Amino acid sequence: MVVTMKKLTILLFSILISFSSYGEWFKIGEITNGDVYYIDQDSIKQQNGYVYFWAMGDYFVPNKYGDMSGKAHYQGECSVNRFKHLSYIFYKQQMGSGAGETGNAPGEWKYLSPEGIGATMLNYVCDYVD
Repeated sequence: MVVTMKKLTILLFSILISFSSYGEWFKIGEITNGDVYYIDQDSIKQQNGYVYFWAMGDYFVPNKYGDMSGKAHYQGECSVNRFKHLSYIFYKQQMGSGAGETGNAPGEWKYLSPEGIGATMLNYVCDYVD
């Protein structure tokens, strides 16, 4: 009986750990091609008039490089509805799994269309910090 309880405890603990690894990603939306986008709520910070956050795209089909997901660290400016990526990581597996390929060259500022997923992400983050 003691062995069974130990096995049950280990099983429950491992299940909780696996769920918590995805627990920080909040689903923001899905676009028409089936890609799903998430925000890491724990990463949202506000500093010197900017917001900073990590977002992840989980792709329905691989992109032209064979990637199935990607994470990006963004700097946003709520007052003018723009953001730029600061760094990114692309993965061959979904939900940011497996080995990642990293890039750290900051991107250009992008002014966001109100209907796009980028605006949806930035609006969520800006509302979150208020």
